[in-house]
Amino acid sequence: MSSERKVGRRLLWVLIAVVIIIQLIPVDRSHPPARSEIEAPPEVMEILRTACYDCHSYETDWPWYGYVAPVSWWLAHHLEEAREEMNFSDWGLMEPGKQAELREEIWEEVEEGEMPLPSYRRVHPEARLDDRQHRVLENWSHGEVSRVDSDVVYGTAADRVLLMDVHHPEHPKGVGVISVAGSAWRADEAAHAEPLKEQRGYVEAYVEPLVAAGYTVFSLNHRGAPPFPYPAAVEDTQRAVRFVRHHAEQFGVAAEALGAVGFSSGANLVSLLGVNDGRGRADASDPVDRESSKVQCVVGLATPTDLSRLRRDLVGPYLGDEPQPATAVSLEASPVTHVTADDAPTLLVHGERDRTVPSSQSVLFEQRLRESGVEVKLVLLEDQAHPIAPSAGEPSVVEELLEWLDRHLLESPSSA
Repeated sequence: MSSERKVGRRLLWVLIAVVIIIQLIPVDRSHPPARSEIEAPPEVMEILRTACYDCHSYETDWPWYGYVAPVSWWLAHHLEEAREEMNFSDWGLMEPGKQAELREEIWEEVEEGEMPLPSYRRVHPEARLDDRQHRVLENWSHGEVSRVDSDVVYGTAADRVLLMDVHHPEHPKGVGVISVAGSAWRADEAAHAEPLKEQRGYVEAYVEPLVAAGYTVFSLNHRGAPPFPYPAAVEDTQRAVRFVRHHAEQFGVAAEALGAVGFSSGANLVSLLGVNDGRGRADASDPVDRESSKVQCVVGLATPTDLSRLRRDLVGPYLGDEPQPATAVSLEASPVTHVTADDAPTLLVHGERDRTVPSSQSVLFEQRLRESGVEVKLVLLEDQAHPIAPSAGEPSVVEELLEWLDRHLLESPSSA
């Protein structure tokens, strides 16, 4: 063996020894208890924990490479600097003015794409913020935080209490929107089941952007199949509109300009609010039931419009397991059979890859509405299935939704 090779092997062994020895140098990876953790709305806390807490709190989730020196030294130094700059675990120890200043700085860094760090986003794709999360952070940074009145009773039916959550924006536009999530017209009444009005995916995708835009949103529970088939869910959504309209002043919204947004079975129900005449009963003992249930604007996402053409396993429990596909019940529960010239302007959004509710359902409804002279817009998304991503399309579904509601409820509201 040549002397050069011997020297090379010695250097290699020295390097290996150094690498092993430096692993023995301790790095502080402790998690001190939070002294006064930040308090923020749940949607804000979710973003902060996902995108910020690893560096700016005591709840660091150390990656595997954080246990390998010298990378661990650099990471420990980086965390020390990040926590000195801003530590969510000690947020409450700061003066309110300093907290407001840091909120503004957070938004500026996020808006400019500097935070979370690009290197962190490459390793942690879940930290990449979408448009909705940007809006949530922007509103929070400016002190624009909404509130939710939970479990507001809007009626009773069949010994059941009907509940809604009222989402109040920080800067309300004075316009209300009825919101119904999708559930195949079912209602899971198990003790720990997620209530329809709190369906997390739907609330994050569509309710929160509406609230951020200044709309007061009324998110509903309704009775569901199989114990309560058609028309129970329809009656409940109509009752909700009447309740909101009757108490419009209390909620700070205009009684003559109510919109409705729904997904899947929820879209079927809000579409019926737009096409049915909605007349209240003048002789009703409850003044709420004397109000109209007609809304002035509708947005239907993946809307079932002709139930006679849908799979029996999907609609059967809701329709009472009727034996034939085109009986009076299925037609009565279908918005396409109620179209008249005075129906509410309707935006329909549907994924062309939807195999649960085919896009032909919205195509048919759009045709019927257009033929009757009703203002309607159909947006078909070729890469979307069931459900629909709120960021899909150009402009996005959320942008289409907000533009439609703004135009018909703010710029030229129709009469109730």
